[in-house]
Amino acid sequence: MNKGLVFGGLAAFTLFVYLKGRKDERDKPDETERDAENDVIVSDLTYNESWYSQAADAIEVNLNKSWDLNPVTTNDEHAAFRQVLVYILKLKNKSDWLKLVSKFGTRKRIKLSGAKGTLNEWLLSMTNVEIKGGHTTYLDMIRKLLSKRGVQL
Repeated sequence: MNKGLVFGGLAAFTLFVYLKGRKDERDKPDETERDAENDVIVSDLTYNESWYSQAADAIEVNLNKSWDLNPVTTNDEHAAFRQVLVYILKLKNKSDWLKLVSKFGTRKRIKLSGAKGTLNEWLLSMTNVEIKGGHTTYLDMIRKLLSKRGVQL
């Protein structure tokens, strides 16, 4: 039997089980998610439901990617954080932010010992990453953008 084929099948099965477990975890709303969802003013939402889910997934992927990179050997950490900023920039108001927080819920990080955290907690962990060529951090930029939308991080 081809060892590569067996290994590939095992890897695919393991990935399936892992992703299924992550989906099951996200299906259970936590207190933060319920609170955020209760405060959303539906008529103020800029996008449809699926956009917020996709944005939450993309932010998770990019933040996990940034923590998985070696900052000494790659500049991709900045690319990952810029992708997070792209979604934050698209938020038009506090209800957009709350809906995103609700869809993000509490997720497990790949790094940091698999600690779980809300979107706020994940973003607050970006404290020391400076934007290239500047004297500000990605977290400072996100705080500034959100404050213009009535959100304090």
